[in-house]
Amino acid sequence: MPSPYQRPRSVLYVGQRYDLLAALQERFAQLDCLVVRCPANGVPEARLFIESDITYEVFLFDEVLGGATGAELESFALSFYHRARTPALIVSEADDAAALAERVRRLLCARD
Repeated sequence: MPSPYQRPRSVLYVGQRYDLLAALQERFAQLDCLVVRCPANGVPEARLFIESDITYEVFLFDEVLGGATGAELESFALSFYHRARTPALIVSEADDAAALAERVRRLLCARD
């Protein structure tokens, strides 16, 4: 159980995969981890979240977004010094939500 003084960990998800969002939220409820979601057409808002000082443990970007690609958002994120070590996963429509959630869980555990 995490310390009451420890801040919750956060994952930033930019996309429209509600099945993935539900799988992440279900799995991470017990891990004191918040899933912050920006809609796929919210690329300007996602850039603001990325630029901010909010700590994210993992980025998840849909492969196809309104106004950018997941790869473009990943490059944008990694261009910031404070984001250079934050892992990013590009999510395709064909990816299994449960498998992706497990992959993110493993990334979170590796960062502990």
